[in-house]
Amino acid sequence: MAKKSSALMLISLGLYLVLSVLLAVVTELFGIDDYSIVLLLNSLMVSVPAFLIPSLIFRKKVGMPRMSAPKPLQVLLSLIAGVGALYLNSALSALCMLLLGDIQVTSNAVTLTGLEPDTLPVMIIAIAVIPPISEEIFMRGTLLEGWMDGRSPALSILLSAIVFALIHMAPSNIIIYVAIGAVFGIVYYITRNAWLAVIPHFVNNFASLIVSYSSQAMTEVQDTPQIGAGDEEILISSIILILQMLRTAVIFLMPAIFLLNHHAKKRSIGRYAPRPEPMLQDKPEDLPQERGLGGCFWICLAVLVIMNIYSALVEFGVITA
Repeated sequence: MAKKSSALMLISLGLYLVLSVLLAVVTELFGIDDYSIVLLLNSLMVSVPAFLIPSLIFRKKVGMPRMSAPKPLQVLLSLIAGVGALYLNSALSALCMLLLGDIQVTSNAVTLTGLEPDTLPVMIIAIAVIPPISEEIFMRGTLLEGWMDGRSPALSILLSAIVFALIHMAPSNIIIYVAIGAVFGIVYYITRNAWLAVIPHFVNNFASLIVSYSSQAMTEVQDTPQIGAGDEEILISSIILILQMLRTAVIFLMPAIFLLNHHAKKRSIGRYAPRPEPMLQDKPEDLPQERGLGGCFWICLAVLVIMNIYSALVEFGVITA
């Protein structure tokens, strides 16, 4: 299952690159310069056909567990986990801005500028609705589900979080995406339901988008102090604020994850659901064991690392895009 999932990853990455080029041609050909429309087209022309559709076909073909409707309590706890992920995102974003100085922080929608109020509905669909669905069904509901077959859940969650970070092509903020990707992965691992990973992802993206439309919040982001500014008191205050946001993230995340796990265990669902026995007469030790993630995984990882190195060189001003 792991190697098949990695093969899907290679196919999706190929589609992603081809469709991204096609989108660039379309926007240039038709003179589309409205950023909200470009993002919406990116979601519809790239994210859906490259990630969502192949994942749904793959899941059905290999017989992965059906994504049932979440229970109300699960939805509530996933929302709480989403608030925790948002605080974690905010703390790490502030830390990146503090450490990286003039490098633009690009995590989610926090640094979108020049947005007109009437573009908000389009941006909600383009950032807070379509990407969480496409990315979570692909990253957690398909790749993570496949990679957990016969290997450590913790390692699989970490791998999916790293790939999630690399796909976003924001190397200066890779730690942010790894952290929140791990949160989404833990939620999926406990519940085995991609819809419950979509919920905290939506909360994180939606709240970040709303912050971007707030002129006061944008002013606060732009005025965030940086190391080397010469004001030690402001630096200390900023560090304290970051630690407070991390503490708040823990306050929301720990109970939500604990209760999600307790709920799954009590009802024998998610990670505690009984697994079907193999339809073979062989003893488990006689069955062939799949080893490794396959060459497709390493090819994808190499391509993503190279793309992120290029993005880092552009972000740090070493080369011009």
